[in-house]
Amino acid sequence: MMSVRMILKRANAQIGVPYRLYGRLPGIALDCVGLAGFAALGKKVDNLPIDYSLRGDFAGRIEPYFIRSRFRKQDVTAPVIPGDILLCQIDPRQVHLMVAVPGGFVHGHAGLRRIVMTPAPSPWPILSVWRAGR
Repeated sequence: MMSVRMILKRANAQIGVPYRLYGRLPGIALDCVGLAGFAALGKKVDNLPIDYSLRGDFAGRIEPYFIRSRFRKQDVTAPVIPGDILLCQIDPRQVHLMVAVPGGFVHGHAGLRRIVMTPAPSPWPILSVWRAGR
């Protein structure tokens, strides 16, 4: 089981890392799936899905990784806490993963081409929240 402290440490350490679609190399290149996977799962990111498009819905394929790692789906109306993994709706055809950290969210920003921290609240509607088992 992943500790919240480790999730936060891993996510924050990736701020500034270049964004690359299908990126799975912590410290070198990540996308939102690679970042969330690394924060939640550690180095076991090689087998995360890479068969999605930038404007695709990959939610159904990524959620099993969180379930196997003993993350629990939360009610989206409950408060988000640091260490949560959020699945957001950027537009009708695009979903996005973010890691909740104190004061905001760490995520892969395709437009800025790097991993960034965005202040809370979430700029997009939250579809699901995954929390490490406590």
